[in-house]
Amino acid sequence: DPHLRFLIQEAGDFTDTLGTLPPGTRVGLDAPHGSFGVDPRGTSPLLLIAGGVGAAPILSVLADLAATGTRRPVRLIVAARGPGAMLPESFWADACDRLGIAPMLICDRDGAPGTLPGPLTETHLREALAGLDPARTRALICGPGPMMTFATDALTRLGVPLARIDYERFSYAAGSLSAKDRRMLAGFAGLFAAILAMVAAYSVA
Repeated sequence: DPHLRFLIQEAGDFTDTLGTLPPGTRVGLDAPHGSFGVDPRGTSPLLLIAGGVGAAPILSVLADLAATGTRRPVRLIVAARGPGAMLPESFWADACDRLGIAPMLICDRDGAPGTLPGPLTETHLREALAGLDPARTRALICGPGPMMTFATDALTRLGVPLARIDYERFSYAAGSLSAKDRRMLAGFAGLFAAILAMVAAYSVA
């Protein structure tokens, strides 16, 4: 695609004024960061879950799957707090049409036409997994911290292995930690303790 599209949440002085930049302004663009990504040669089912502005990386993955003509099963959930936060259908319609899928749209309050009442529940997730083997399904999640925590733990209860659940968490202060967070932080703590032990042993020697 010769064009770039940005999905930016207005959350402060910087992001509030980005929309005032006049066309033609020169900007610098850094390479993508994060852990999201899908092996285009993979065949395992994919469950994509987007909440709010967290839809940005999810929709990028969705567009890439459509562009590469994947034959793997793909399910998409798009959740928003209200109608005003729900992204326009044009953001996902073309990719979904090409993949032959219908997204599950969830709206927390004052649901817009065509949306299910929210917030995201285990029932929604069970419905999204219908017909898929949870043990082989890979889930990509991006959205508010509490939503990602809930989705991770609920998917685990439904049989999706923790190792097959990936998400982009922007802050560990946003809501409680999921089982995956606790496992990852415990690993970091163990690594840090091992490094300290090595440093202590080296100092004594």
